[in-house]
Amino acid sequence: MNGYLEKLMNLPRTLRFNVKVFGFKEGLKMPIFITRNIKVGKLHKGCISISGLKKRFMIELGTGGSEGVPNQRGYFCVEKNAHIHFAGKAYFAQGCVIRVDGGRLEIGSNFNANKNCTLWCNERIAIGENVLLGYQVYLRDDDGHSIMTDGVLAEKSKSIVIGNHVWCSANVSILKGVVIADDSVVGYNSCVFGQFEESNVLLGGYPAKVLKKNIQWKK
Repeated sequence: MNGYLEKLMNLPRTLRFNVKVFGFKEGLKMPIFITRNIKVGKLHKGCISISGLKKRFMIELGTGGSEGVPNQRGYFCVEKNAHIHFAGKAYFAQGCVIRVDGGRLEIGSNFNANKNCTLWCNERIAIGENVLLGYQVYLRDDDGHSIMTDGVLAEKSKSIVIGNHVWCSANVSILKGVVIADDSVVGYNSCVFGQFEESNVLLGGYPAKVLKKNIQWKK
């Protein structure tokens, strides 16, 4: 669909979304653009904040993405005691799921997520600037269910921290407690758990480990 026509068709929904989140005056600026292929769950006024001056459509939800990747319907939900903060421009392609059941989701400026990515937050997910997610990347800071070992309850939620200029290739899973340092790359189909505090590394495997050091990448 032509980009102009797509924005025109989704304008009424986008306006309602922004007014609900930011109130009438700020909502008229429409800093967030959302398409009809994103199902909206719970929202409340003040559940989203954006650093600096709000500009029209600086956050895009549900547009475009890699051709040939099947489209699924996306989902957006922020529970009452949860919050999302955007530090600047952010782009989410078709089929992305943003679910903040609790805590705080922090997304740095110039963020890009390809099709069918999931960001599921219960405690804290912090993503730095210039981060790129390939299609079907999954981040979750919570186990979803309680796990016990010898009768001892395991820690159910633990923050995820991703540094600046990190590229996660397609089909990557990032689980609770993960730390990925600046300028790093996570290889295709990897599952990351644990803390990787050295920058400029290539991570890969199941579970992911450091495959190479002193790497650089550019979009």
